Amino acid sequence: MNVTTLASQLKDGLISLTEWKAEMRAALLDEQRAAMYLTRGGREFVTQSDWGYVGSSVKKQYAFLDQFAADIAADPVKWKTGRLDNRMRQYNQAGYAALEDFKQRDMKNAGWTHERRRLGVADHCSGEGATPGCIELAGMGWRPIGTLPKIGEALCVNNCKCSFEYRRPNGDGGWEYEDEV
Repeated sequence: MNVTTLASQLKDGLISLTEWKAEMRAALLDEQRAAMYLTRGGREFVTQSDWGYVGSSVKKQYAFLDQFAADIAADPVKWKTGRLDNRMRQYNQAGYAALEDFKQRDMKNAGWTHERRRLGVADHCSGEGATPGCIELAGMGWRPIGTLPKIGEALCVNNCKCSFEYRRPNGDGGWEYEDEV
């Protein structure tokens, strides 16, 4: 079941908050699994190590969901009168962030050493205060893998359509780029 339908059912009183949370957990797990299947090119290519990484990722998502459910329980009227739909749109995009995260792990394991943020085809957020936006992150250029905020950690959160590109030393004092391989 998609998360938009779940939100509607919760708002309409067709399911309880407990049922909503259980269905959301299932949806998050399905989304993370699908991202790994896409990363690997099919379920049959997913390793035990990959499943462990998916499990770690899902555990983090469950923690966010638990807090979200607690917020709804604390003030259901506030959440059921509009804010819930906005938040649910972010959950619809969570699989893309997982896909980029899984790719980054693979690239690092394959010896790629640097990443840079590439703006996607979308509106781009610009930083406010201490939190950089996609525009500022893309302007930072090449950085060691893992030092730039992950997709979903900029101001636009899971609405982000950016991606990363990767490079590594080629042994001749230059660089080999992901799109050249």
